[in-house]
Amino acid sequence: MKIGFQISMMTSEPIVVIAALMILGLLLNWLLQVLKPTVITALAIVGIVFCLQMFFGIDPATLQQEIVHLPERLWELWQQFVAPQIQALLKR
Repeated sequence: MKIGFQISMMTSEPIVVIAALMILGLLLNWLLQVLKPTVITALAIVGIVFCLQMFFGIDPATLQQEIVHLPERLWELWQQFVAPQIQALLKR
């Protein structure tokens, strides 16, 4: 009986290898699909920062400071321009 079990294990070994290669291929495909947009986005950010620095003299620290204060600036713009318009429409 042990001989038959060993023979069946030997014949199923190529199937296991093929299944492992298929799973590996699927995982690599998924990894590439996840990493490709990440790398493209990172390169776009680097390009924007580089262009701002080269053409306008804006350093990364200044850009970071503006990004940190962006929600505050957007709120001020909302209160200054959009909120009064909404209030005027609601009063009608």
